[in-house]
Amino acid sequence: MKNYNKVFTLFITLTLLLQAFTGCTGGLTDSQNHKNNDAVTSDTNEESPKDSQTDELNEIPYIETNVTAENIVNTINTLQTNTALKVTGEFSHELISQITIALKQLYAASPLIKVRFDLSGTTGLQALLNAASDNDDTSFYGCKNIDSFILPDCITSIGEYAFFGCTALTSITIPSGITIKNFNAFSNCINLTEVYYKGTIEQWISIHKLSNPCFNGAALYIDNKIVVNVTIPDGVTSIDDYAFYGCSGFKSIIIPSSVTSIGDHSFYGCNALESITIPSNVTSIGDFSFGICHELSSITIPSNVTSIGAYAFKHCSGLTSITIPSSVTSIGRAAFSDCYKLTSVSFQNTTGWKDSEGNEVSVSDPAAAAELLKQQVSLTRSN
Repeated sequence: MKNYNKVFTLFITLTLLLQAFTGCTGGLTDSQNHKNNDAVTSDTNEESPKDSQTDELNEIPYIETNVTAENIVNTINTLQTNTALKVTGEFSHELISQITIALKQLYAASPLIKVRFDLSGTTGLQALLNAASDNDDTSFYGCKNIDSFILPDCITSIGEYAFFGCTALTSITIPSGITIKNFNAFSNCINLTEVYYKGTIEQWISIHKLSNPCFNGAALYIDNKIVVNVTIPDGVTSIDDYAFYGCSGFKSIIIPSSVTSIGDHSFYGCNALESITIPSNVTSIGDFSFGICHELSSITIPSNVTSIGAYAFKHCSGLTSITIPSSVTSIGRAAFSDCYKLTSVSFQNTTGWKDSEGNEVSVSDPAAAAELLKQQVSLTRSN
């Protein structure tokens, strides 16, 4: 009991001393405490000066300016704010070089100023963009302050590196019937979110050989309307490689019965895609064709399909079950890798399956088959 009294007495003494101390210093009133907390919160969330300036400049409307090819370089050299340039006249190798140099000098001096280009009234770009490379006189390679492009209708092809590294590019309007010749044409356009196409879905399918402007996940617009539900017209016989790569706005796709093959990467990165109808005449599904279609919860593989490509359904994290028809004789490497919810793969024909090293593989158990196909293996079956 004596020890308890000593501890209690010591506690009371310390309490009185603390009250006296805070009384002498004035302590912290409730209002001062709130102010201190506010200050801490403000410091934590405070924008850097650069971020603040960026937001302010982004809010500034673009000044629309009509300019000819003859004086476009001088105009760029004198820009003080965000500007939308409507250009007329003829472009040449020398002019492209001067424009890209002026843009890069502008970016070095004022990196927050952005430029929009309406080139629909120009001539001469066809030959330049067709031969586009990483040279300044054939492309807009590495111009980091271009916000948007409207290309002239005369453009029929876009070459390698044409818009490579245009990191500020958010929107581009391209004519119908265009072909994109190389994977790098729009590489590293990390902020490209809107692609306006003047043609049809049928024309879009053949727009490129290796890539398309939606590569980084841009939404596709046709007739100035975002494409969400896609119906590919009758008569189309194949979905080309990379046809809809990265078209992040698609939610549903109906493929006509005339289609017999689905190309590599054809719907890769359509991460909002919820449903797709594959017709019975399709015989092959290409490599990576439905990779990273996160929202795809079910898919029916038609009974005429004979081959499923490598990584064909990679990272389709919504898939829970799938049926492999008896017509299938080959399944590419890791066709269902990273399909975390996939717990059942039912093979209609369970005999004769072997891995890439010729070892016999059992696929009779749906749960075990699902785990097998999520691994880095490929399977073949003799007829």
